[in-house]
Amino acid sequence: MDTLKLKYAHELVLMFKDEADIPERFKKNGNNKTQKFKKDSLIEKRFNDHKTSWVETIETIIGVNKNEEQSWRFITIKPLIDQNIQKVTECQDFLDFTNLLIQRRNIDNCHYSELGNLCELHTKFQKEIEKIITK
Repeated sequence: MDTLKLKYAHELVLMFKDEADIPERFKKNGNNKTQKFKKDSLIEKRFNDHKTSWVETIETIIGVNKNEEQSWRFITIKPLIDQNIQKVTECQDFLDFTNLLIQRRNIDNCHYSELGNLCELHTKFQKEIEKIITK
């Protein structure tokens, strides 16, 4: 499995999942990296399932969007913003991400977890654009 995709999938799980769904060793509080953990615990399995779901979503974004550089901007939540932009709807990256989301939503084989991941990522992407243009 591509280590870059796995790295960002891991980060996205940490960003979007509830604290209860994150193993102690990955939580922000304290010295958890040294704690022992059970690979087969329910929380570890759920976390790994979420990570696998994000890897699949990342692969879909890259596979569906022919612009790989733009795909990585979506995944890393780093929109390309022209200085003249006043509204989110003037940002080409936002419009392209919205079109990708609509395209995937309308395809029968778009799994509910992929759609959920795309919606969460799209919302975060929009908020990042809003934050940048209101500075």
